Amino acid sequence: MTLSIARRARLGFLSAFFGAYDDVMGPGFRRTQAQFVTENRAVLERDFEVIDFGTISSPEEAGSAARKIAAAGIEVLVYAPAMVAPPAWIEIALSDLTCPILIWSATRQNTIPECLDHLQATVHTSLVGATMLSNCLLRGQKRFAVVDAVPGSPADETRLIRSVTAAVAAHRLTTAVALRIGTPIAGYRDVESTPDELAALGVREVAIPVAELEAAFAGVAATDVTAELERLQARPGWSAPPADASAASARLALAMRRLADERGATLGTVNCHSHWLRQNRQIGIVACLGVSLMHEAGIPFSCTGDLPAAMAGLLAKTLSGASLYCELYVREPASDEFLVAAGGEGDPGWAEGEVTVVPNQYYPGHCGAGLGVRFALRHGPATLIAMTPTSEAWRMIWASGDITGRSFPRLDGPNGMFRFTAQPGHRAAEEWISAGPTHHPALARGILDLELPLVARLAKLESIRI
Repeated sequence: MTLSIARRARLGFLSAFFGAYDDVMGPGFRRTQAQFVTENRAVLERDFEVIDFGTISSPEEAGSAARKIAAAGIEVLVYAPAMVAPPAWIEIALSDLTCPILIWSATRQNTIPECLDHLQATVHTSLVGATMLSNCLLRGQKRFAVVDAVPGSPADETRLIRSVTAAVAAHRLTTAVALRIGTPIAGYRDVESTPDELAALGVREVAIPVAELEAAFAGVAATDVTAELERLQARPGWSAPPADASAASARLALAMRRLADERGATLGTVNCHSHWLRQNRQIGIVACLGVSLMHEAGIPFSCTGDLPAAMAGLLAKTLSGASLYCELYVREPASDEFLVAAGGEGDPGWAEGEVTVVPNQYYPGHCGAGLGVRFALRHGPATLIAMTPTSEAWRMIWASGDITGRSFPRLDGPNGMFRFTAQPGHRAAEEWISAGPTHHPALARGILDLELPLVARLAKLESIRI
């Protein structure tokens, strides 16, 4: 059994060459441009799986590339022209493309020599080639973004990789398959999303009936449960309860994993406070352990049926490697910090020190207390992300800050303290609430001020930064 989203991003790479200058540029010109293309592709290959669709130099080559691109299943197409080239060729190559396009203007000269002549200038015209295609993509209402980055510059290459990752996140959001196990808590209007609202963004919801969840739970082999418990007991840095107290939670986690795999889910939600889980006479526990392990595997899950929070979690996980489904509980005026916590579920990628697996006594079910996780949040820069549908478009609300050094060991769940960096806490709270997020954001590691505006552009989100 595999989980489909725990993978390196799969990129397409395309360049272009215009032979109209051959008669004046000399025999070494093609070799120089080909070397530029090779070096550009190598930068991306360090972090991504890259499929090279070649250097287009004619309409015929563009048509051949189009057929390969359509069949490749890429998440982002990076176009890095070596020079000025007819954009109509690239339009042919991208005619059936459905993923975002990132145009890379690969500037190569830190300084322009005083003795520059026209031939030397022609060698470095990637900016012109990038501009030509962007004009055509704008006319065709295609999704694209642009990055100007110098190959060989560590800072520029980092900015390039972050830009590509943002494009990947936008693609994964707008092609997500959302597994729903339980409808939202009755009256929780702020976490609701309709199939039409999800479809407007490109998200497809798969609702799991109670009977199917019960069958998946019952169908997990006892040997698989034992193996899962042994794996948890052996994990470095984890403190797990005795096996005899854990079987039901391990079985539920495996059932969730199997359902996600069978449906090709890339995110999901559960509502434990329902007849799917806590009130179910066959299952009868919360799914906190399963939610935590799904997060770790790269498929963010939310609770209370809050799919918009899981969508925010998908962005956080793709962009930063860790995503905490949480609540911004309360502001502490004395420190200007906010308590950030979850109710027993949490991505272990956020853990500072030991992950303790404990029975969730706060939310017992018909069959007792299911397992949850408890840990302190890793200190350092962080970003809150929330998603919500509106009457006009999907809105992404986000804020940069820091997780400080405080946590509360008696609070059974992941927790820490968050400080907004842009403004005083009372003002940040007012603006956060006024922006209208669901009450469950996702917490990403690091500052994502480069990535999130690109995600908004490529996914056509309204973006509000607090």
